[in-house]
Amino acid sequence: MGLIMQRKHRFKDMRLKEKLILTFSVLVIISSAGISFASMAVFQAVYKEKSRQYIMDITRQTTNNLENNIDEMETITFNTLKNTKIQEQLGIVNTKTLSEYEKLLVKRSVEEELIGDALYNKNVTSLSVISLTEEEFTVQKQVGEQVIQMFSGNEVFDAKGSTLWKLTDDGQNGICIERAIYDFKTQRPIGIIDLVCEEAYFSDILEDISNTYTSGTYIVDTDGIVVASNNRKHVGSYFPVELERLQNMENDSRAEINEVDSYLYTGEKMPNGWMLVTTVAVGEIQKDIRYFALFSGGIALLAIVVAVVAIILMIRHITFPLGQLSKSMTAVGQGDFSGRVHIAGNDEIGSLGRTYNDMAKNIETLIEKVYKMEISQKQAEIEFLKMQINPHFLYNTLDTISWMARSGGNNDISDMAVTLADLLRATIKQDSFITIDEELKSVRNYLFIQEYRFGDKVEASYQIDNLTRDYIIPNFILQPLVENAIIHGLEPKLGKGNLNIEIRMQEQGIFFCVSDDGVGMTPEEVRRTYEQCERDDGRESIGIKNVYRRLKIYYGAEGTLKIESAKDEGTKITFCLSLKKLNEQLENEI
Repeated sequence: MGLIMQRKHRFKDMRLKEKLILTFSVLVIISSAGISFASMAVFQAVYKEKSRQYIMDITRQTTNNLENNIDEMETITFNTLKNTKIQEQLGIVNTKTLSEYEKLLVKRSVEEELIGDALYNKNVTSLSVISLTEEEFTVQKQVGEQVIQMFSGNEVFDAKGSTLWKLTDDGQNGICIERAIYDFKTQRPIGIIDLVCEEAYFSDILEDISNTYTSGTYIVDTDGIVVASNNRKHVGSYFPVELERLQNMENDSRAEINEVDSYLYTGEKMPNGWMLVTTVAVGEIQKDIRYFALFSGGIALLAIVVAVVAIILMIRHITFPLGQLSKSMTAVGQGDFSGRVHIAGNDEIGSLGRTYNDMAKNIETLIEKVYKMEISQKQAEIEFLKMQINPHFLYNTLDTISWMARSGGNNDISDMAVTLADLLRATIKQDSFITIDEELKSVRNYLFIQEYRFGDKVEASYQIDNLTRDYIIPNFILQPLVENAIIHGLEPKLGKGNLNIEIRMQEQGIFFCVSDDGVGMTPEEVRRTYEQCERDDGRESIGIKNVYRRLKIYYGAEGTLKIESAKDEGTKITFCLSLKKLNEQLENEI
């Protein structure tokens, strides 16, 4: 804290030129840094979003290409299972005991059909049909290879005709596709189709999409095993992210893949349950961002240097004539009014120099005028004090009247004189604020005097919350409202009238209400009353206007006076003062 204050004082003691150079240089540096950081943040967000969208588009397109290959394999198996000759031969094998020769004929017949379905596709390694009696009918690209079955018969039949896909475990990285064959007539299973295709049929597609961003592409099956990848060494291993987490993961999520912090992007699940996962190393994305940061930082630094040099030259040009003006003003401060400055130009500084010269010429005359004005003001204040009435003389006079009246046996006059003296003290009291209890005393004194005028024509009632009595309010704030109610409301009324004074504590503050059942006002009269309260005509304000304007001064919008009236029914004037304001006034008084 001490270091901060020390630097603050040092800054105050610096010359104007140095302050301006330092201030503008700091502003330029802060502005340039802010713009650079903002540009960096915007570029980073836009770049990441564009990269993300690009990779997602690639992932989506690749998924479509993979689905086309899946459909192609599905079509081969479908053509095989609907082949009527194969259906017929399987029916024979499953229901009859055949000789070796008959088995050979059936085998030749079935495999001839399989050749037409399989060998036209270069990616099919083998296509087999297996009967319920486990007779195998196979066509292969490499003769002598064993038929690979990755699923049990029950698993295939439980699939209800859907294909099952799985990576082979023979070390050749082939993909096995199995599907049940159902009899067209009985809809009962009669055999199994077993198709093996090359893993390259799918991984070649993944290698085609490798680009600047993608670090790796993986096809993950329903068991979480990588069945194809642009990096073949990962085929057959479990994907580093758990399958359940992978399925619920948002695009652009981060995970460690093969010890590399990467963003993950997943495609839609394919018909066979596979999922394409594209990974992008975080470093690949951030590399371009860092390059942009270095470039923009260099530009910003160059701009700062150029701007600071320009600021120094400009401020020197501005502050030189100000230095001349400062020297001349120092001379004037020492009593030498002959000094003049010569500043060329019609700009603000030139105008300031000419104005200063005129000021120096007239300053002695102005000092003399001010001195004479102060003397006149003091004399006026003295005369005003002489004209004031000594309130103690009035108090002593009223006390004398009270004593003389009581000596003569006229206690009513004595009481009225004492009450009038108390009311006079409250009226001309110097304090701006008094307690609510003191204000109520003034109201009661006023009503006591009015009883001698109106007799029992006016009956006053009080509803005062004792919790409010010690709060501070502006002096003489209720009595004018009571006086207004009697003079304008109850006095013109025929017969007896009622006056009610209510002060109660509410949640938002203290509520004040002065109401009567006098002659009341029309809506137009109420409107005119508000207009008179708002009008500032320069005359002394008394009554409602006085209270209205003082509440506005002390409490602002919170001290708004509300007037409610109905013709021949009466008038109610209310206002509410917030506890916060009242507590602040109480603390100030204390």
